[in-house]
Amino acid sequence: MLKATATGFPMCSPHGIFGVFRLQFELTEFLLNYGGHIGYATRPSDRNRGFATQMLKRGLEIAREFGMDRILCVCDSDNAALEKGILKNGGIVENELYDPDENVAVKRFWIS
Repeated sequence: MLKATATGFPMCSPHGIFGVFRLQFELTEFLLNYGGHIGYATRPSDRNRGFATQMLKRGLEIAREFGMDRILCVCDSDNAALEKGILKNGGIVENELYDPDENVAVKRFWIS
């Protein structure tokens, strides 16, 4: 039997889909350094309205339903809005790394 390594969900409001959420069950070396367990994207017209923070909160609930108790979130170091949402959801910064493939610095946060 194949074991799923990730799952994804659309995030909806009464007005339609405003974003997508991805949960990685296992971390490859790349995900451990630069990607994390959780990824999410918000439709541009719905940004800066708190939806990403809500998506992360729901994503953490889903991760816990799957038995995950320590979740890694990663964001670009210059993305203050995403960092704020991660911190609001209990994120503790571990470190900052440089991703040479994307030519960007990323911050790594753990949420328990």
